[in-house]
Amino acid sequence: EDKIAELATYDSSRLEGLEKGKEVALCGMITGVVKKHNREGKPRALFMIEDRLGNIDGMVFTTQYERLAASLVEDQAVLIRGSALPEEGNPTKISVQEIVPLDIVRVPMPTLIGIKVFVGRVDVTKLHELFARKPGNTGVRLKLNSPGDFSMILDIPAKIKPDREFKAELAKICGPEMMEVLGN
Repeated sequence: EDKIAELATYDSSRLEGLEKGKEVALCGMITGVVKKHNREGKPRALFMIEDRLGNIDGMVFTTQYERLAASLVEDQAVLIRGSALPEEGNPTKISVQEIVPLDIVRVPMPTLIGIKVFVGRVDVTKLHELFARKPGNTGVRLKLNSPGDFSMILDIPAKIKPDREFKAELAKICGPEMMEVLGN
């Protein structure tokens, strides 16, 4: 669940209304693979991507087929990257560009982040509690600011996991866009 929360930008319930070509990342199971040929005799594939909320039609066009054919394995949990293909009166389909088994996908985490902290406006206790709840391998550099008074950079010993949950909590504590990636 944590991996899916980090990797998936959409799920089957949130595809309607996307513009054509919008990049999406979905996690689910591949089912119902049907291999066909176009008018020129070139191979393509149609299949379903099933997630916990429903299913989506996936399409591997002839331009991607040779590269992705070996990844079209039934009942395998995968990360699918592709683009939205909305169709008037029908559910949005996905033009698949990449298929990666979910068990080998790694969630990229930065090696160092910077967090702006405005002294007097941030509850430091809540920040400390957040760091304790989200231990990980990413270093933290605090940029302490007191407008008109001082500015200081402080590398702290805490190592954290800056996943989506961490970023959402940090935004509540420090304000939006107060975190930046300093090292990958």
